[in-house]
Amino acid sequence: MAEDHASSENGPSQKINNSSYLDAGKILLLCAQKSEGLSGRTLRKLPFQSHALFVRSKSAPLCTFLQGLLNGIDREHASRENLKTYS
Repeated sequence: MAEDHASSENGPSQKINNSSYLDAGKILLLCAQKSEGLSGRTLRKLPFQSHALFVRSKSAPLCTFLQGLLNGIDREHASRENLKTYS
């Protein structure tokens, strides 16, 4: 019955799905692996930039946000490669 738990913050009408937590966990792990080697300043800015560039809504499901974060990490790596190429 773990899938039927309702969080007190979400209210009784929104059910928590354990598979979405597993998906979010996998995406978060991938984000952590891909962000290895980025500076602390970059890591601090990434969630805000990713939300602005890829999520584009005031609120979004966790998996949507994490997918945007993954896109932001890829964008940061591409920008760094472009700087290396043109330097």
